[in-house]
Amino acid sequence: MTTKSTSNGRAAKVLGHMRQFVIDGHIAGAVLRDLGLDYTGDGLAFGEYADGVHGLLVEARLAQEFGSDAADKKISNFVDASYGAGNWKPRKPHLWERGGGDERLDQLFQDQDAAIEEMERLKAAFWTAQDDMRAANQQSDVSPVVARALTDKLKGATTAWEESMKHTSQARAKVTTRQLYLQENFRRRQAGKGK
Repeated sequence: MTTKSTSNGRAAKVLGHMRQFVIDGHIAGAVLRDLGLDYTGDGLAFGEYADGVHGLLVEARLAQEFGSDAADKKISNFVDASYGAGNWKPRKPHLWERGGGDERLDQLFQDQDAAIEEMERLKAAFWTAQDDMRAANQQSDVSPVVARALTDKLKGATTAWEESMKHTSQARAKVTTRQLYLQENFRRRQAGKGK
């Protein structure tokens, strides 16, 4: 038996938009952004890939009102074809996945998220410094003192961004190492049980 999500405004909204998506064959980028996706395009054709769209279709499939519209069959077929019949149903995360119950891994995920956030902040600062430098280079009346300050700002922003990329890479590696450790322990326990 399929567990349906409780009826709420979000579920009805997602279901309505996904039904219209399969009927029209396309969806506006603004609608995807309104549904919480980080999508920058103008729109998407049904069947094209964009991060999160499959999740929205699964969310629509789990809505309490699902099954009462002709478009629901197309959503159901798409979800089953994408994940395998019935494999799209929510499941408890494995121990080596985010939220799987391993406290150390959960902390590593938090550290990784913080590192990524910091890297994105420093990346934005780099591009701001780069833009300031380019704008100054297009002017003929920039004093050498200002030019030197902008060069130093760009150099500092570049170094900070590069260091944050190294830190982010290390944080990701720690997550992966812990995940592999947990997976290997799981496999060994399964092998010990004869599975």
